[in-house]
Amino acid sequence: FATHDSTRVGRAPFCAVRWAKRILGLLLEYWKRIIVLAILLAIIITGVVAFALSRSSEWCLIQEDHMEALCASFLELTTELDRAGVEYFLYGGSLLGSYRDGEHIPWEHDIDIVIDQSSENEGKMLRLKKNLTLSELKKVPKQRQVYYRVIPNVLTPTQNYDSLWIDIYKYTWNKKHTDISVWWWQKATYHTFPESQIWPLKQGTYCGRNYSIPANPELVVSTVYGDNWRDWIITGKKKLRCAILWI
Repeated sequence: FATHDSTRVGRAPFCAVRWAKRILGLLLEYWKRIIVLAILLAIIITGVVAFALSRSSEWCLIQEDHMEALCASFLELTTELDRAGVEYFLYGGSLLGSYRDGEHIPWEHDIDIVIDQSSENEGKMLRLKKNLTLSELKKVPKQRQVYYRVIPNVLTPTQNYDSLWIDIYKYTWNKKHTDISVWWWQKATYHTFPESQIWPLKQGTYCGRNYSIPANPELVVSTVYGDNWRDWIITGKKKLRCAILWI
């Protein structure tokens, strides 16, 4: 007949209790390290998931009604600039979208233009500010790279995510009045262009309409974004920044 080992049955609960105490002791001893490791693991997992999602441009697209509001504000602004005699041209990601794609880049959340920094233009900007009904024009004195910022007023502060506005940069002439310099935030530096590469301005499609762009847009975008400007926002660092922004 099979014999029943009562000592083995009684030993099992004892072993379970002993292992539970050992694990609890380790948790109490290393709890700070465990919490830190858990936080780091959560950040890594979130980052990987966010980056994977950002491989699809749609994950970073602006909502359609927000894009319509931004383009409407831009049309109103440029109409007033033309009426006031303030010359402007597209720059940065806006010029890249116009020249490369013939439209606004879907995951670009702002519009960039450049105007001459002059006392005459300063007065004109202050006067046309009163004529804007779809947006609010604000001077940005503490940021040397941005001259003015135009924010669509149809969007609430909670809707206006990730710089959904129009940035107006400034250019200055050199002493000989042959070159202009434009401050650009990305590399925190000035880009210099010969007058012949900017003027005469021509037309480029953006937001479904024609707006002013430099005479040699390829030279400008290659200066700003480098030789790989054709692929910059598609395969470059912008999507990684987009992923980090949304974590």
